[in-house]
Amino acid sequence: MVSDQVFRSIAEESHRIGTFGHGYTYSGHPVPAAVAIETLKLYDELNIVEHARTVGTHLQKELRRRFADHELVGEVRGIGLIGAIELVDDKATHANFDPAAKVGPRLAKLCEKHGMIGRALPSDTLAFSPPLIITEEEVTEMLDRTERALADLTVEIRRERMAAS
Repeated sequence: MVSDQVFRSIAEESHRIGTFGHGYTYSGHPVPAAVAIETLKLYDELNIVEHARTVGTHLQKELRRRFADHELVGEVRGIGLIGAIELVDDKATHANFDPAAKVGPRLAKLCEKHGMIGRALPSDTLAFSPPLIITEEEVTEMLDRTERALADLTVEIRRERMAAS
C-alpha cells in the first residue's frame, strides 16, 4: 500500500531504533484524555449503563411487538439499544426485494417525512442505534414514526405490485 521507497525508509528506521515508531498527532494528548475521563465519570454519575439496559429492553420488546408480524418484515433483530428490521419481498421465503427497488432507502426517506432519521443498511434493513440517553417515551415516539413510515411504504409497494400484475 506504500511505495517501495517509503517501505524501505520505515523498515530501516524501525530496525535502527528497534520498534515500528508510529502515532497520531493527538494520541495521548492531555485535552482529549481529560475529556474521556470526564465522560466516563458522567457515565457513572448518570448510571448510563443501567439506563441503556432498561431502555434497551423496552426497545427490543417494542421492535418485535410492532414489526415481527408485519407483511414486509422478514426479521427483527437486535440487542440493547441496537436494533434492526429487515424488509423482504416475500415473508414466507424471506426473499429480498430487487436491489434496484431501493426499498430500505425508501423507508429511511419516509421516516424522515415523519420526523425520524432512519439509517438504511444493505439488504433493505433499517437500523436503530439511538443515543444512550434516550428515554422509553422517546423510543416509543421513534417507533410510532417508523410504523407510520412503514405503513406508507406498504401502500406504495402494494400499488407497485398491482401495477405490475
